[in-house]
Amino acid sequence: MIISYVTEATVCVNETSICHPTIQAAINNATSGQTVVMVEKKASGISMSNIKAYYMFDNSDGNLTNMAGSLNAGSSIGSDGNMSVRPNVTRAAGKLGGAFWYVASGAPYGYSEAHSGSNTTKWEFLHYQGGSSMTTSMNLWIKLTEYPTSSRAAIFSDARTVFSESGFELLLRSTRTLGVNIRGTQDILGLQTPVDALPADGNFHMVTLVIDSTDSNSSNRARIYVDNQLKAASSVNPVYGISGAPTRYPTIASSAESTYTNSTIDEFSIWDRALTDNERSILWNGGIGQSLIEYAQYNENVTVNVTGLTLTSNASTRPMIWSNSSHPLYITANNVTVKDMVILYNGSTSSLFSVYVTSVNATVYNNVINNTGSGNYGHGVHYYTGSVSGRIENNTINIAGGDNNIAIRLHGGDDNNTIQQNIISVGVNSGGGNLGIYVQSSSGNNFTQNTISTNGASSGNNGIYLFSSSNSNVFSLNNISTNGTNTNEAILISSSGSNNFTYNNITASGNYNDKGVYVTGSSGSTKNMIGYNEIRTSGYQNSANACIHLESSANSTIVIGNLLVSCQGSPGNSGIYIETSWNSVLNNTVGITGWQYGIYVSGSNNALVGNNMTVTENVGGTDLVVGEYFSGSNNVVYRDIINMVKATNTGVTNSGMIIYDSNNNTFYDINITNLPGKSSLALGGVSSSKYGYLVNATFNRSAITFPYNGASTSTKLFVQHRMNAVVRDQSNNAVNGALIYGNDTASVANTDNPSSNFSATTNSTGQIPTQLLSEFMANGTYNQTSGYLYFSNYVISASKSGYFPYSTSLNVTSYQNLSAQLEQVLSTIEITARSLYSLTGLQMTSGIATATILETGDSGSATISGAQWSIPIYSRTDLNNTGFTLGIFVNDTNGKSGYFVSRIFGSSSLPPQTTCAAQKWRLTGTVTDPASGSFSSSGTVRVEVEGTQNTNSTAFSNGFWDISLEPCLVSGKVYTFNVLLSDAAGRNGLIVLRQVAK
Repeated sequence: MIISYVTEATVCVNETSICHPTIQAAINNATSGQTVVMVEKKASGISMSNIKAYYMFDNSDGNLTNMAGSLNAGSSIGSDGNMSVRPNVTRAAGKLGGAFWYVASGAPYGYSEAHSGSNTTKWEFLHYQGGSSMTTSMNLWIKLTEYPTSSRAAIFSDARTVFSESGFELLLRSTRTLGVNIRGTQDILGLQTPVDALPADGNFHMVTLVIDSTDSNSSNRARIYVDNQLKAASSVNPVYGISGAPTRYPTIASSAESTYTNSTIDEFSIWDRALTDNERSILWNGGIGQSLIEYAQYNENVTVNVTGLTLTSNASTRPMIWSNSSHPLYITANNVTVKDMVILYNGSTSSLFSVYVTSVNATVYNNVINNTGSGNYGHGVHYYTGSVSGRIENNTINIAGGDNNIAIRLHGGDDNNTIQQNIISVGVNSGGGNLGIYVQSSSGNNFTQNTISTNGASSGNNGIYLFSSSNSNVFSLNNISTNGTNTNEAILISSSGSNNFTYNNITASGNYNDKGVYVTGSSGSTKNMIGYNEIRTSGYQNSANACIHLESSANSTIVIGNLLVSCQGSPGNSGIYIETSWNSVLNNTVGITGWQYGIYVSGSNNALVGNNMTVTENVGGTDLVVGEYFSGSNNVVYRDIINMVKATNTGVTNSGMIIYDSNNNTFYDINITNLPGKSSLALGGVSSSKYGYLVNATFNRSAITFPYNGASTSTKLFVQHRMNAVVRDQSNNAVNGALIYGNDTASVANTDNPSSNFSATTNSTGQIPTQLLSEFMANGTYNQTSGYLYFSNYVISASKSGYFPYSTSLNVTSYQNLSAQLEQVLSTIEITARSLYSLTGLQMTSGIATATILETGDSGSATISGAQWSIPIYSRTDLNNTGFTLGIFVNDTNGKSGYFVSRIFGSSSLPPQTTCAAQKWRLTGTVTDPASGSFSSSGTVRVEVEGTQNTNSTAFSNGFWDISLEPCLVSGKVYTFNVLLSDAAGRNGLIVLRQVAK
């Protein structure tokens, strides 16, 4: 069922009329799933005769529909006047409803043109047809911020090149004038206004062109009006008019020979007649403007209470529902759609909403929604408690009046809604506390491609405000700006977490304390992502502004890939300000000017800051510009680039980085480019025992300022470098399990060098974990004036059992890659023996034994203890096969020495093998006291045969001894028999016998 209302009885002609509740009656008579359609009324006082084209610029599909047929189908050129929009045209707020902004950059440039299938002969009315009168009119609203920089820019054209083809062109000139060109066989009109007759001031102005060759005043046949004031006039000679169809399809905002206009255009009408002075005045409407399609106005408080109902208008209008006493539109049923309407609240009561929704799956689409009420807390669209899965899309929302206005509000459990492509303006003619989008206790909503402008004459204006557990919402591709006296936040996150803000364009303006993105320290403000946004603040000459401010306890926030531009200001402005919270700040580009900090980490612990680029520029005065500032503990900074590019005042304090009252912060691979005479690094703070580490940093070592703003002399900054080491053998194979040990050799206490020594074991690739070695330390005692405390050289050793050791020296001034080669031991010879004095046979109880392999020079030594010693000898030669000659030298502590040389046979050099046999030997003798010459009364005798395992001992008495043994001997071989004697008085003797085996 479609219900249409077209009669005067159903239209409120002014705000004082008492209207029959026609919309509500239609809704009450509808059933579920039906549609109620409202229709338009033509504007009064203007004749619609000979209107050819009319573009309202309210289309949401990216094209321009010719609306003239809705006004007078008999004179309109109909769909042949439809225009398609080219890329780089942006939908924007207009003078009346929507408008299109034609961007003068990019490729292709933005413009509109008649559809390719259009019949260009339909546009002949713009041309003189030889014998007929040449009359036409154009009226439009246009907003300029600049004039073209070269030649001209077309507002409307149907000529390809006015100097070579016939055609018509309404244009802007680089001389800051507005003009019109008409060319036939020769130029018949070249009219332009005085300079700046059309101001490029960023406001809408009405431009009217009237050409009437039949005007009795020949000097007044071509006229240009701006804001209904005549700005230029000229005569038209109809003899030399343009004949035939246009040489190209007509275009808005371009022509082939002109540059493209950079302007916003609205309400463009084209006529095949001259508009009268009265008609121009109606269109001007005192500067308010007048649409040719006059919206029907219904003074009702409409409640949509039918499930599945659609409330809409026909394609050519948006009727108005308005109220000054209650919510104009109240949606209580599920699955309702309201589209193509104008909805207005303009009363004085606080806390009233233009659209109030308390149902599920409501769609508010392509409407103009205004709340101009003078009371506070006026809302545009308010979804309340449980209004889930709805859509607020493609609306133009303007909120003005008292304080604390809100354009869109999701209030309590309004989850999984889609809010996209809306144009929102809040706070015009208002105080402060205005909000573009306010999300309270609602999650899972998607906000994309909205344009939000929040303003106010006071403070506290926010573009987007998330509050009270509004979690897991997504904001992407939005344009957000806010302005006011101070404390304005484009995005404010409070008590809400896990929200995602990506690819937004964000601007916060005011005098001071303005934030692009502000995450408060309220409970739950964690795990938000702020990524790939373009963010600006403009707190000129005032303080405490920040592109991104993460307050205390706003932990686990990810700030990644943003472009941040923080404008000139007084002390305390920051690109990124992290306040006593731990977060990740990665891959951002920060540009700052004036007295500001690029990245300011204040009292924060465990923050991760990496891959950022900070560019600082000082533009004069006695300002302070700092690339990055750190105070706190255990923060990690890596691969940041800090570039100090300009200082117009040589007295300005510029520092690439300030490290203040900080402990155990580590800066990896940072690169600081400082201005001549300026500080790369400044160290400060009054606390003692603070440490910081610069690892593989690139900066001016002669530009470390200490102390900065007062500092304890025990505050230390260590400049360190990475060292990676790998161990390989002589065949270039990785050596696993090798021990690498390092130690600095400077005469400095190890307490002043945190990396004075280290030890690490190689893995299967032959590598050890990366080590950090200190080059020097700077503090109050050791600084750029007195000289830094250097720790080089380092001695690095590598060892592993079965390999010969390796050692080298390193002077650490940069990143080090060390390759150590360990040669493998091919032979290990273990020599175990004991030493005796040859004259007395007594044991050598202390001294040094050295053994050397004569063929290779490999040697070893050992300490003699209790006559026993054991020497390992490691050789690069495989001695097990070749055999070798062993020389042994012993030296006791009293300087007595002896030697022994023996040939050791390898497996390939053994002498012929013989078999030993047991042989009985009997030795006898006497023991005499050398002092008295008498026999020793008692004692022991021991016999050993070298080269065998046989030995025997016995006691003797009255000096006579007799002993037998059966060693296994090889016949014909010479053996050494050692006879060791010891009497009861403890005196010893030795008899050495060389005997040939039988």
